[in-house]
Amino acid sequence: MKYCLSLLKWIVNTLALEPKLLHALLPPMWLENKMIRKYIIVVSILLVIECNDPVKVSPDRLPNAYLHQPYQTNIEIAGSTVVDLNFHSKVSDASFTIMPSIAEGGYKNYNLLTVTGTPTTLDPIYIYVTGDTYGTNFSGQRFKKEYTIAVKVAQ
Repeated sequence: MKYCLSLLKWIVNTLALEPKLLHALLPPMWLENKMIRKYIIVVSILLVIECNDPVKVSPDRLPNAYLHQPYQTNIEIAGSTVVDLNFHSKVSDASFTIMPSIAEGGYKNYNLLTVTGTPTTLDPIYIYVTGDTYGTNFSGQRFKKEYTIAVKVAQ
């Protein structure tokens, strides 16, 4: 929402308060007609109201794992529904998996992922998730996130 408000502020400032920039963007005959100018402002505001917030992949960092101990954590993708056909993930350790949650009705929900596995070496584990979200009035958004899980010796 903060992104939408900043974009709206920019549009209003451009169209109403910055005539030099406005003259550079629009033909002069449009600027002389106040009705067309008002129409452009209203259409711009309506477009901004419907804009999507950016997709957020969280957490920013995954917790450490401990050698030979089961590991489990979640990754949440918020902002829109993830397109399952365009979702891809890669894990550097073959003993780790990334699984989508199961939503009501039995379908896979790629907005909530579970990372599970048991580290067998002290090498860091690299996780990469990428994909697209569905759009409504605007096209969907692409997301990607890389994580590094440090593996430590349990005390």
